[in-house]
Amino acid sequence: MAEDFNPYDTFNKVLLGITQVANIAGVTSRQLRYWESKGLIESDAEKANNSRQYSVSTTIKVITMAHFNRAGLSLEKAAQVAEGMSVQSQALGTLLSKSYRGFEEDSDGLKIFLEPIKDHPEQQIVATINDEDVSFSIDDKNQEEA
Repeated sequence: MAEDFNPYDTFNKVLLGITQVANIAGVTSRQLRYWESKGLIESDAEKANNSRQYSVSTTIKVITMAHFNRAGLSLEKAAQVAEGMSVQSQALGTLLSKSYRGFEEDSDGLKIFLEPIKDHPEQQIVATINDEDVSFSIDDKNQEEA
């Protein structure tokens, strides 16, 4: 397996049309055009035949904005919350894409192996996920590099 391959790098090459995004988020196409005119969202710059198309991350932002707007936040505040969540998601994605080293399943659950600890390369961080919780530990490096 190539070490620099990450299928999520191509995530935002997927584009959805304005009607699809409106239907997914439970808003109207007119609302999306208004949100775009206010600078709250942005359609893809390279749109086919002048129709508005949105990236997956913009679609998620629209879904989040619509949710919080329906929950009573102003549109501007809903956009701020959505942007904050987007920044957090991107940071987590970067963390995982740069530190992920593999996984295995055992009786404790799914173990995700992260990169070795900088000053202790013989040890690594391991996240264990099961039905009840997520826990972290520092273990002796036992995951073979692919």
